[in-house]
Amino acid sequence: MIDPINEIKQRLDIVDVISGYIKLTKVGANYKALCPFHNEKTPSFIVSPSKQIWHCFGSCSEGGDIFKFVTKIEGLEFSDALRLLADKAGVVLTKQDPRLKTERAKLYEFNERAADYFERCLAAAKEPLKYLKKRGLAKKTIKAFRLGYAPEKTKALRQFKNRIIFPICDLNSQVAGFTARILPARIATRSVAGGPKYINSPDSLIYKKSLILFGLDKAKEAIRKKNLCILAEGNMDVIMSHQAGIKNAVASSGSALGLDQLKIIKRYTNNLALAFDSDSAGEKATKRTIDLAIEQEMNVRIIILKEKDPADLIKGQGKLVWQKAIKKAKPIMKYYFDDAFAKFNPVGAGHVLPVEGKKEIAKILLPIIKRIPNRIEQAHWLQKLAQKLRINEKTLLEVMLKSKIPASPAGRQNPNRLPTKSRFERLQERLASLEKGELLIDDAKKEIEVCRKAIKIIELKDELKGLSEKIKQAEADKNKKSLNKFLQNFNYATQKINNYTSKN
Repeated sequence: MIDPINEIKQRLDIVDVISGYIKLTKVGANYKALCPFHNEKTPSFIVSPSKQIWHCFGSCSEGGDIFKFVTKIEGLEFSDALRLLADKAGVVLTKQDPRLKTERAKLYEFNERAADYFERCLAAAKEPLKYLKKRGLAKKTIKAFRLGYAPEKTKALRQFKNRIIFPICDLNSQVAGFTARILPARIATRSVAGGPKYINSPDSLIYKKSLILFGLDKAKEAIRKKNLCILAEGNMDVIMSHQAGIKNAVASSGSALGLDQLKIIKRYTNNLALAFDSDSAGEKATKRTIDLAIEQEMNVRIIILKEKDPADLIKGQGKLVWQKAIKKAKPIMKYYFDDAFAKFNPVGAGHVLPVEGKKEIAKILLPIIKRIPNRIEQAHWLQKLAQKLRINEKTLLEVMLKSKIPASPAGRQNPNRLPTKSRFERLQERLASLEKGELLIDDAKKEIEVCRKAIKIIELKDELKGLSEKIKQAEADKNKKSLNKFLQNFNYATQKINNYTSKN
């Protein structure tokens, strides 16, 4: 009988798997991309279809097969990557396989059962269904996004009772968590009326709100194809956009967009169109996202909304108006310029600005221009501002150099957040818990062995990094004796890593 790992490798093409996460470009017999595991401007990430392997020739020097890629980019243990890729390949893993049942797998199973239950409850609930249809959702759209309803009698996930349920899926369309929306007061029970409008699942092993985007599992192919990601604020905006045929839309689920989420979007495109709500909170969210996107050197446009949000626009005026709004989206700096000049020069371009107006506009725009990483683009907008204010460009440059750049939004999001633990630390903690019998695992001995191997591999990789530096120094010093010694140790450590990984 063929080993399931080899069967998965035979059925899945590495190019298809990796292109589901990042944008690949064909170069000769291979494919290349910007490495998703470290920041770089020149693509150094190579995928070989003939060898079915990938390797980064940049600073991280990572590489391996489809299993290594998925475990690294998804942050999974090998057993979870095995299950995920088995599902993709249509390979059935036997229930007796000790690598199959993990805590993550159990959480996914629980969420899947909950999503099925909520779907069935919605199908039998007249008022919630009537509400969704009134919002403009077709029956097939409700089914496609697996919308549900948690009735009063709900026993599990009681915090969601009497709410519309939006399953939040990961990139592989597995239900990772839920968002529950309160029903209008006329159909909500007293127990939830007046409560928060939305309730989200708490963070877990499979759900991190800062690392997930609603609808990305359905939108990623369209984003890659159109080379544009439309970022909305709410789940309903995304669902209505997809229903209207604009499928390259995702949502930040009503929370402040984080740097990690932007980096996920960058795997598929460098172009972003923002369609946040046209209220004051939406404007603040838009500007915060813009600042983050500028730092990531993304090309950003702003979709100007006549209605409160995309869902209302599509329902009220139709999909053609939504398409037109997307096409007319303003480039980011034009949005900032228009906004600043509208505040302090409401009369228009023909009106001579007073000195106070010029000072206020410069005060708003110069720190923004200073934040632009690309110097050519920065010079362009500085010149544009000088022309519009009718002020010498050199003078504006002097003022800009003295101006303070606002604190990065990336540093403002969670001022009280504790430092993230490394994978090595997490593995050590897990191993200690397993050895103490604190975790309920079907095959604890197997899990302990997996943890120990993973820890050893990390230690060997750290050793390789140290040896690489010593090799470079020995080459610079032209010390052949030391060089040969370090190369021998490097090859030995590499072989040990290969031995550990091949046993998986």
